[in-house]
Amino acid sequence: MEKLFVVLSIIFLMLLVVCGIALIIGCVKPQLVIKWGDPDKRNKKNVLKYYGISLIVCFILLLTTYTSLENVKAVKVAKAEVALAKKVASDKVIADKKVADKVIADKLKADKIIKAKAVAEKAKADKVIADKVIKDKAEADKLIADKEIEDKTESDRSIANEQKTTTTSTNQSTNTRTDYNAKIASINIQREALDYKLTTLVRGSKEYGDVLDEQTKLIQKQIDLTQKQINSETQKLK
Repeated sequence: MEKLFVVLSIIFLMLLVVCGIALIIGCVKPQLVIKWGDPDKRNKKNVLKYYGISLIVCFILLLTTYTSLENVKAVKVAKAEVALAKKVASDKVIADKKVADKVIADKLKADKIIKAKAVAEKAKADKVIADKVIKDKAEADKLIADKEIEDKTESDRSIANEQKTTTTSTNQSTNTRTDYNAKIASINIQREALDYKLTTLVRGSKEYGDVLDEQTKLIQKQIDLTQKQINSETQKLK
């Protein structure tokens, strides 16, 4: 449609120029622009009639065509502006959606990281509390075991002292036998205390190995005492 109005505008402009030139020439020499009709009618009056009316009609048509062309251009520009506005609005909506999606994704990612960190910190705190509880229990058990060993040792010493006091009036062999028996009994009590302590310790730990070493020493000491008692009794029989 725009091309049609452009062509018509050019045609009407050319006709307007031709009519203007013909009108100017006809005002000087009418015979040059009017080639038809009677020679008597080839005058300035008819030149004004023919070319003047044609000039006015061409001007009106040119003005109408040019106005229509401008209207078509304005409509085209308006449509282009509307299409551009729609595209801009659509692009803005898409961009806003992308930004919103990115913000949501970032928030979800941040929430996930915070949640994972909170879970890890809670697990770490729970482990620290559990380790402290286990350590406190082990220390309490160790104190109880040490206390029991100390009490039993004191009791054994008291028993040994009482046995030694009550046997001072007997002969030397009975005194010696009682002394050995008291020492062996004391070792047995200490071994029982160590056996109880082993039940409170973790197998394979350093404290567990130390108690085993101490128990081995007591067993060896008991064997030595027994052997000395046998040798003493054998010597006295001789």
